[in-house]
Amino acid sequence: MSAIAHPGMKALLAVGAASLLAACAVGPDYARPEVGLRPAFMGSPAGAGETGSAEGAWWATFDDPLLAVVVARAVSGNLDISQAQARLRQARAGVRAAGAAFAPTIGLDASAAQSRVSLNGPDGALAGAPGFQRENDLFDVGVGASWEIDLFGGLRRGHEAARANAGAAEANLAGVRITIAAETARTYIGLRTLQERLRVAQERSEVQRQLVELTRLRYEGGVSTELDLRQAEALLEASDARIPILETGVEAALNRLDVLQGLAPGETRAQFMSARAIPEAPPVPAHLTPADLLRRRPDVVAAEHQLARATAQVGVAVADYYPRLTIGGLLGQQSFDSDTLFDAASAYSGGLVGIRWRLFDFGRVDANVEAARGGADEALAAFRGSLLRASEDVENALVAQANLQRHLRSLDAAVGAATRSSTLARDAYEGGSASFLAVLEAERTRLDAEDQRASARGEAATASITLYRAIGGGWSAPNEEARQAETSS
Repeated sequence: MSAIAHPGMKALLAVGAASLLAACAVGPDYARPEVGLRPAFMGSPAGAGETGSAEGAWWATFDDPLLAVVVARAVSGNLDISQAQARLRQARAGVRAAGAAFAPTIGLDASAAQSRVSLNGPDGALAGAPGFQRENDLFDVGVGASWEIDLFGGLRRGHEAARANAGAAEANLAGVRITIAAETARTYIGLRTLQERLRVAQERSEVQRQLVELTRLRYEGGVSTELDLRQAEALLEASDARIPILETGVEAALNRLDVLQGLAPGETRAQFMSARAIPEAPPVPAHLTPADLLRRRPDVVAAEHQLARATAQVGVAVADYYPRLTIGGLLGQQSFDSDTLFDAASAYSGGLVGIRWRLFDFGRVDANVEAARGGADEALAAFRGSLLRASEDVENALVAQANLQRHLRSLDAAVGAATRSSTLARDAYEGGSASFLAVLEAERTRLDAEDQRASARGEAATASITLYRAIGGGWSAPNEEARQAETSS
């Protein structure tokens, strides 16, 4: 057998060798790093049941149909979510582009040229020679192809990096959805809290106004002093001063709800003008552990995808230490006459096998590899940091929710006691054993307690929202359709 193989055989051998070598990929393979997590959160309630799961539409656990409607509209119409969806499409397009790098590039070229030779130029000296033509036409049609064989896995690592980047974009989209849902629910609950406090403030001002009138009558009758009257008037002015502040908050909340839904301020406010009860805080989600944050918290998931991307980028950089093999070919037809362009005699072809190897680049590859490894170390620290912050958020939210529930229970008891005191004062007044002043004082105490309870109810419901956001409520792993789309790309 000859030591020099046919050129076509050489190309086949090169492709076969490349196929064998393509099984290896330089650089580190990604593996989730060890994370030291506690088996349970310190603030988890003992003996929690199965109620209050954070999967799916967590805002439905507040049992407020209008809240569920406005959050659903925000999740579907918010413009921040639209931006995140566009970023995800860009990232998935990057996955398809990286996958296309494994396939050959095929192009078609066609041209028709006409030229006229100058008789006074260098070619003019040939005038009069046999076959000389001053005017010429040239027709050319050709198909070219080139294919980079992924000898050492550089392209594969690039594809891994693109897939990880798309995974991070998907998790970021989920994070934006949770943020918008949480902000919408928080704004809605803030609106209901402000409306309840506004009702209490208006009733309190009316009670205070009655107290001023009673004190004025007593002052004119010589029973009370001017100091008593001025103090009552000051309390009335202070009560009235609360109302415009609360009304401003109501208007701002109404406008914010519209913007969160992707609408101009004022478009849906008619639905929310009628005051409703402040939604009750739902139970604490059960059986949640710090390890669940690795799959539930979008920022943690995104940080892990970014770590996988940075790890793959190390392989992309390391691949530059090794040669790159490219196979190319060209088939075409060329003729001076369009009538003979597709004749057998007009055919031409060519092929090449090229190797590109950066042997001396004065440390550029070393610097790129070091930069990629530094990026991977940064991504690792960011991943660990995101997990620690997520755990901190959950611990703080659990403690806040538990303490606010205790605070709310105390205020419920205070309102009950103040309401009973007001009833007794009215009974005593009607029986002639107490003054109307005592009735008004009891009413004012009751309304003060109701105002504090309204604030506490809003804070308790908001704490539940904070907890659901902290645990990544409402987000789950990519569905089957998304996985299939990623696989096909």
